[in-house]
Amino acid sequence: GLIINFGLYSQTTVNNQIVSNLTVSSGGLNGTLPTNLQQMIQTGNNNQANIASSSMPINVLTVVQNTTDNQLIQNANVLDLTVSNISAFRDQQIGNSMRFVTIGR
Repeated sequence: GLIINFGLYSQTTVNNQIVSNLTVSSGGLNGTLPTNLQQMIQTGNNNQANIASSSMPINVLTVVQNTTDNQLIQNANVLDLTVSNISAFRDQQIGNSMRFVTIGR
């Protein structure tokens, strides 16, 4: 079968300063994903959001709450998928197709 490796990288900046980095790769997981990948970034005063709140959707990776004017807030999420044995898989599929044609006659 196919061997697929993945990496997830998330970075948040406020005014061009990195305030959060998150990196997860399948290479260091031993088959299990971390249970909590959510991040809470708060800038300014009187922020009320709580990432542990039951009203927070579980599919949200990063929450940014800002109570300060004129902030440049940027967030990037990159998912990198790599198939490491695609040529072997293609060769196997071609072999299976040829075998089917030969046997099917």
